[in-house]
Amino acid sequence: MKNIFAYRFGDFLVDGAFLIINTLFIVFLSNLANIPPQYAGLIIMFYKSWDTISDPLVGILSDRFKSKIGRCNVLFF
Repeated sequence: MKNIFAYRFGDFLVDGAFLIINTLFIVFLSNLANIPPQYAGLIIMFYKSWDTISDPLVGILSDRFKSKIGRCNVLFF
């Protein structure tokens, strides 16, 4: 339980930053791009839904990919 709390607390700080960014993005879409707020919210919802699907898939791919410099280091050449 301590590990779960520790990982969640670290992610909580990142989630707070993304909450601010997403809020400002909705304001940008509705005020400057003249998109109705409900559609701006849908854009954020689709982004988060795609993120929910793609993050585990990319994690699985990076765990299975082997290179000469080691596992999961292929993106940091």
